[in-house]
Amino acid sequence: MNDRGSQKFAGSAGEGYKVEEITLGLPVQEPTAVALDERIEVSRYLARRISKVHRAMLDTSRPSDVLAECLAGIRSATGCTEVELWLHDPAGALLVTLGDASELRGLVDLTPDSYKISAVYGDTAAPRQLAPGEASRLNVFEHSADRSDIVVIPAVEQSHIVGSLHLKAPKLGLLDGEGDLELLFDFMNLVPVSLRNAIANQAASELMLVDPVTRIANREGLGRDLDREIGRARRAHRQVGLVGIRLCGLEGMANLSQQHIQTQLLSEVAHKIASGLRATDAVGRIDTMCFGVLVTEAPPDSIESICTRYQNELQGNLLDDGAGGSIEILPNVSWVSIDPHDYSGRAVSELSEMMLESVLEASACAPSGSVSIARAQPQ
Repeated sequence: MNDRGSQKFAGSAGEGYKVEEITLGLPVQEPTAVALDERIEVSRYLARRISKVHRAMLDTSRPSDVLAECLAGIRSATGCTEVELWLHDPAGALLVTLGDASELRGLVDLTPDSYKISAVYGDTAAPRQLAPGEASRLNVFEHSADRSDIVVIPAVEQSHIVGSLHLKAPKLGLLDGEGDLELLFDFMNLVPVSLRNAIANQAASELMLVDPVTRIANREGLGRDLDREIGRARRAHRQVGLVGIRLCGLEGMANLSQQHIQTQLLSEVAHKIASGLRATDAVGRIDTMCFGVLVTEAPPDSIESICTRYQNELQGNLLDDGAGGSIEILPNVSWVSIDPHDYSGRAVSELSEMMLESVLEASACAPSGSVSIARAQPQ
């Protein structure tokens, strides 16, 4: 894997990534009409492999997985030594959607330059083999020492080129026929559609996992983070901790004139908690007045110190109640720590639900209005 793709894929997110004045790609010529009995020869091996790649792409729900399945599958099907994909991303939207997709580094180049892609195909948007010297002129496989025997295939959406797939040294004789190239061309025209659907699915999924009041994860979202961490901890024989932070004393703020104050308070507390997290930790709103904090790779004594810090930071803060008085934040904090390897007979989802319910129960508000830090006992 070369470094060029890694630098461009990861580095495009920084300053200097400008939105160009978009130049539309080449119009795609309408296919020539054919007779009902016309036939074209296609490699049965390639047809079946491409069909398998397409099914794998349809089974994925994340845009990065769609591209990873596409490139890995095409490379395996064609037997090429290297593969790369250029995608037109004028506003950087695809870059944001893919995030830090390490599996795509060195393989995908997201570019705001539409001309860079359309220039590969000259006057005709069709698959072709590059002539000697063309790869160098077009910067195809820019950091590869040997740039001979390269096949390029456009990706087309709404009659414009939006991407370009490059295959280096495919299996001898596999892409020599017109039918094989036409098969790959038709497949690549499905890639933008699959990618667009995956982006929409990911956006819808993320909305379902976000709390609309605080804009952090909801219980389902934090539960998924907890599931993943429990799985990792079980394999590594280490503990997972979960902290519950319940805001007591706000139960009476239910009328219309006070709801916006309650919302403001919840948002402020969520921001305060989130701003102090490590990169490996996560926070979510797991109940109406309770936040959960996933703490990774921390022994029980460290988790208890974290609970004390949260309580000290939040306790005593006053907020106008909108009725001439004020409300003091009373944080009841609870925590639980488990070694998933000790629960080898229980499913990951069952363990995460157990931890969530444990901290919710242990953080219940006291009638006297006192605050506490309690260790939950998982059942």
